Amino acid sequence: MDKIRTNVFREVEELKKQLEYKTKQADDWQNKYYELLNEMKKTQALLRQFLNENTPSSKLPFKYPSKDKSENKPKPRGKPKGSNGGNKEPPKHVDRKIKAKLEGKCLKCGKVIRRKDIETRLRHVYDAIIQAQTIEVEEEFYPCDCGEFCIGKNPEVPQRGMIGYNLQTLFTELKFNFSGSYANISKFFDNVTDGKINFSPKAINDCIVRISDKLESSYDKIESEIKKENYAYSDETTWPVNGARWYLWLLVTNNFVFITIQNSRARKVLIEIFGEDYHGGVISDCYRVYDNFAR
Repeated sequence: MDKIRTNVFREVEELKKQLEYKTKQADDWQNKYYELLNEMKKTQALLRQFLNENTPSSKLPFKYPSKDKSENKPKPRGKPKGSNGGNKEPPKHVDRKIKAKLEGKCLKCGKVIRRKDIETRLRHVYDAIIQAQTIEVEEEFYPCDCGEFCIGKNPEVPQRGMIGYNLQTLFTELKFNFSGSYANISKFFDNVTDGKINFSPKAINDCIVRISDKLESSYDKIESEIKKENYAYSDETTWPVNGARWYLWLLVTNNFVFITIQNSRARKVLIEIFGEDYHGGVISDCYRVYDNFAR
């Protein structure tokens, strides 16, 4: 009986030692796991600084697999045979109606075309005309005794300047969406209006400056609202200004898009926009200026 009891105590002691060893081994593996996890996060953050959507293909350490040569064969132009063709649906409204008359002889055989055998068909051509327009405005004004010079208003024309709203929109579109220089915009408008109306590059520049002045209050309002957003995506890229390297900052929230061009890529730009006590989160590419900023 004593021998059996001694063996039981020994087995319990052995099992206790094994349990302690296994527990220590599990703790060691867990510590190694967290060490490796932290190293992986640091490596990922470092890689994202050099390999992201802005990285040119020439800087990538790998090459995408080349496509099968059969895929590079040029495809035949146009729609496949048997399809409904490429025509648009007939328009609901027609602005002009014209006739294309057929006269003379057949171009192939020279046979005289008989009028009684001619048939007709309808097709639609889409066109646009930039038409020069001069508006004469009879403007009321009143010099008040207080010194104010009161001028009448009309929603169809600007109160200042000689360039109308539609033309302001065209100049702005050509400048920013098509990257046209002021000289080229001036030449383009002179050509399409046959010289009936022309503006110098300086006049077009002044027009766009006045538009930006009108929009400044709306721009400032959007910038002030950023501080109230719960989160914002932020990114920046180089932007040349008169030959110097500046930076374009793009901020996107759930409600609006905000763009600002600054001569700095430093953290101070984030503080100027969001404030020092921003309560929301910032989604970024892990560039170092975002470290520990916001939450």
